[in-house]
Amino acid sequence: MDIEAISKALDSLKQLQEAGLPIEGALYAVTAFIVLSVFANFFDILGRIFGAAKNALVYLISMVRGGVAREHLERRRQFLTVLETDLAGIGKAESWNDQNFTDLEAEVQIEGGYYASYFDQLLKRKSFGRRKEPSLMGAIDGSVERCLLLTGDPGAGKSVALRHLATQIAMRAKKSRKMYEPIPLYINLRELGTLIDMTPQGVKKFVIDNVRRGDADTADYLKNHWDEFNAKGGWIFLFDSFDEIPDVLHSASESEAVNKYGKVIQQFMDGMGDCRGVLASRDFKSPNNLIWPRLRILPLNEGLQERLVRHTFLTQEQKTVALQAISKSTSSTYKNPLFLNLLCRYVKQNLVAPRSEHELLIGHIDSLAARDQSYVEEKWKFNKDELLTVAGELARAFATSSELGLAPTVAEIERECGRLGILGNGVHRAVEALTYVKIGRTDVASPASSERRFAFAHRRYHEAIFAEYLSENYAKIGEKELISNPKWREYLVAMLQSSDARNYQTIIDCAVSLIDGIGGGMRLANDRVSGFVMRTYSWDDPILEHVLKIFVDVKRFNPSAAWAPVERSVERIFGPLWSRGDYFDRLKVIEYGGAGDPRILSARLDEAMHSRISIIQETALSSCQFASSPTEKFADWVRKRVAMKIVKAKRRFDVIKWEAIGAELPAAYCMSVCLVRAKSLSRSDFVERIMDYPFDTIERALRRKTKRDEKIVVPGVTFPSVFLAVIALYLMWVALGKTGDIGVLAAIFYALGSLVGIWILINGIRASNISYPKVLGVGYLVGNAKKSLLSGVVSLFGSILVFLVLSIPAGIVYAVGRYLGYFEGVELKSFAFNGFLVTVGIIFAIALSFGYLVTRSDKRSAKELVGSSKSLRGAVSKADDADVVLEVCRISLGDREPDRGEIRRAISFLSERSLNRGGGRSGLDRDGVRSALSLLIERMLLRS
Repeated sequence: MDIEAISKALDSLKQLQEAGLPIEGALYAVTAFIVLSVFANFFDILGRIFGAAKNALVYLISMVRGGVAREHLERRRQFLTVLETDLAGIGKAESWNDQNFTDLEAEVQIEGGYYASYFDQLLKRKSFGRRKEPSLMGAIDGSVERCLLLTGDPGAGKSVALRHLATQIAMRAKKSRKMYEPIPLYINLRELGTLIDMTPQGVKKFVIDNVRRGDADTADYLKNHWDEFNAKGGWIFLFDSFDEIPDVLHSASESEAVNKYGKVIQQFMDGMGDCRGVLASRDFKSPNNLIWPRLRILPLNEGLQERLVRHTFLTQEQKTVALQAISKSTSSTYKNPLFLNLLCRYVKQNLVAPRSEHELLIGHIDSLAARDQSYVEEKWKFNKDELLTVAGELARAFATSSELGLAPTVAEIERECGRLGILGNGVHRAVEALTYVKIGRTDVASPASSERRFAFAHRRYHEAIFAEYLSENYAKIGEKELISNPKWREYLVAMLQSSDARNYQTIIDCAVSLIDGIGGGMRLANDRVSGFVMRTYSWDDPILEHVLKIFVDVKRFNPSAAWAPVERSVERIFGPLWSRGDYFDRLKVIEYGGAGDPRILSARLDEAMHSRISIIQETALSSCQFASSPTEKFADWVRKRVAMKIVKAKRRFDVIKWEAIGAELPAAYCMSVCLVRAKSLSRSDFVERIMDYPFDTIERALRRKTKRDEKIVVPGVTFPSVFLAVIALYLMWVALGKTGDIGVLAAIFYALGSLVGIWILINGIRASNISYPKVLGVGYLVGNAKKSLLSGVVSLFGSILVFLVLSIPAGIVYAVGRYLGYFEGVELKSFAFNGFLVTVGIIFAIALSFGYLVTRSDKRSAKELVGSSKSLRGAVSKADDADVVLEVCRISLGDREPDRGEIRRAISFLSERSLNRGGGRSGLDRDGVRSALSLLIERMLLRS
């Protein structure tokens, strides 16, 4: 430690103190913060100390007693090294390095018992409930549950997280001197095949066969220590890919096969003493009969996604491109660390983001197929195109065969290919070549090559390759089967997004026929409100919504004119629902509006904007990219909404997200200038503007650009930077005020203060015109400045008038008091000001009291209506005030939990009273009714 440096720092603090700066207060605040922080974590720190002391004591006692045999520790390290090598081999097959995951732990949500701190763990004091943990390792260590069910969305990274957990546990076990430190056994269940012996002993045999991977020493270690470690809790079983067990993969969710395999694994773990276990599965194929607490892998949140991108070796521009791609994605692909890394690699190579996740995956697979091409062609006789063709054939076999899992043996693949008449005797060559280029992997080494298991390196590889295969061979499955069966949805969407729509006329014709058939058989509910007959749809046909979602997703990336027949067919359903349905029908029509005619959608979005129902407006905002010819009012509304989302964003990620959404809107929305203006006003740029100020200010002050005859006026200052400069000058003023002439300093201070005032004026104008689609020229700014100054003068005189009016009571009291001999020495202006504050307080208190009484009256009336009515609609129909309607809905949804039909009837009634299409009494078109409709529609969506 440099004593001289400390002395100089203390001298500097003393000089600042002498200059009048509040150094004592700052030091006190910092010291108080440190003390409070330490105190807040006191018990956890104490627990860590006691925990370390306990471990040290156990270690010393073991040393006195002779300790753990050195041979045992060495043998365990050798076994763990083999396991780590196997895990690294799997990661290498997926082109994944575990180091990529080290600083980006999977965030998890976990149920069941846990220790809240080290101190609680020492006292064995358990807590219970659902909680969020920043890492899988922390969740396992903190949990008191012996077995856990690990779930997550497709592509959430369950396998990566589980292998990372296995690596962490193995590294800890290698360092430990405990006799029975838990050893991780990673078991991939997709290699299970058909478990003939459905007993715990059958699972045990599979575990030993799976873990040993052809190594006799590994198998001996497992067999020799199985029972001993079982009794002492020395194993931790990590079962991966339950949903990819062949019998489970080809069966329905909650089927007998799912529950059968779940039960046998539970029986196996019940016989494993104190050993712990984790079973990983996708949600929809997880064993619901398993009573283990759930441990859910949460997709990478926006903060972690941004953190990973920031840590890559991309330029700032490339990072922005990657973050925009993430913000626009509607799938979970980029919430997986593996594919987020692939995105960054794609952006680095191509300088643009892929149009879709399918394009990213196919591009990556294409680059893998081109690896070491001359060697592959010489050894296995496949060029790049032939290798991709055989990959497509294998993907087809995996996807269509009910006999194959996702990791079948080579012998099973040969039998299935023989049945399909593909690949001939080239199965072995195909497997070896695909494994070499890392499109596939062979998970189990075996002396008999036919017993090796082959799998695609990642399940998403399989899906992307099969989608590519479909583009040339979809007739083999059938158009109707492809469109109507949800099993093929991801493949079909990827295929239609990435190809010319004119190549799929038969699919378009089939879709038209299917939609027309559903439309012809739709059952509409008739409901008379105020003389108007409404015809509403229940939206309970999963096939209709499935087909509509397909074309919404397809047209988002492939807006071709070839979809016109589908659009016309969709409009034959949407048209009557919009004109005669309720607001729930309108919400659905807007939600799936991308599947219909974009010109008609433009008019509907304009009506949605004017509805002023928040949930309808937000849905309209998400669908506006499909409306290519919006009205000027709607375009202005969208510009303002998107721009304000950027301005009010508290995180940089949200700025990037809304900037990307705005940039993708059709040219008719004229978003480009608004986005630049909104981003410059964004709060999230605060720090960036400060840091850029020294280099950026001069450049912007001198910069002039012309567009036609208008000049872009960019202020030469930024408010945060100049504000900080003003503060710095003020501190210098205080410090130098006693020692010298500060005239120049004062002049600079006032000049900068004037610039801050100009900045506030200009940016106030820019903020008030944030949706203006053109650049703000000099004339426009001057005109607005005049208006702003005039408005300011009017506001000033108005404020003075209000002050004088509200000071009248104080003036009267003052006059009377002086007449009676009071208030001697009290000035009129001081008394008037205090009287003004008292008057404002009284008015404010009266307003609050009045509002409270009105709200209380509304709640009382709503309770009476709910209590005296048999249904929600009956209570709503009796309410004669919009605020009472809202209270009725809140009370009913909170206390009575009405069913879906009852909520829908109330929506229909309020919709017609608000739309007033029958020309009857309306009177309820107020904020309360609009809020009630939003509340009811949101509950309907939750019940769907």
